[in-house]
Amino acid sequence: MAGAAALEAGGRPAYLPAWILLVVGVHFIPLGRLFRIGALAWAGLVLIPVAAAAAVTGAVTGVPPSTVAGVGGGLVCLGCAVACLRGLRASFRPGSPGGAPPREP
Repeated sequence: MAGAAALEAGGRPAYLPAWILLVVGVHFIPLGRLFRIGALAWAGLVLIPVAAAAAVTGAVTGVPPSTVAGVGGGLVCLGCAVACLRGLRASFRPGSPGGAPPREP
């Protein structure tokens, strides 16, 4: 909240999406460890530089930070979702630890 308020007070509301993406990335790291979902922690590690790139791109070019944060963050989150679903699918394969029992012939 303090970062968003500071951006608003400083007249830089266009950088709110980059700030939000940074906060989301920072939160994903411990959540990935807590839930033992490696893809979530990795997504957090990738979202942080994407947020920084969004802010830098907004400062240096005419591209709004929301464009970079939205597209970059969306792709990272999509990749994380695919990785999580693959892991979930693998856990339900017959004979896998904690998965479905092996099929009988």
